[in-house]
Amino acid sequence: RNLLGYARLVQQGSWQRAPHFALQDYPIDNLSRSVLGLIGYGRLARQVEERAKAFGMKVLISEDKGVTKCRPGRT
Repeated sequence: RNLLGYARLVQQGSWQRAPHFALQDYPIDNLSRSVLGLIGYGRLARQVEERAKAFGMKVLISEDKGVTKCRPGRT
């Protein structure tokens, strides 16, 4: 995912000089079929889940601590 490349660009000051908030030097085209884990399932996490699924990602939602049986859709 080019983390080292992005780290190098940040160290060189490219992020500070970028015309947009985010660096877009390396394409991010591998979200589909990636896995995203969510800890907590409040309003923000539900919105993140919706967007992640729109990109074709599999979303894992953590179960509450101490639960002996996972609810459907939780891990």
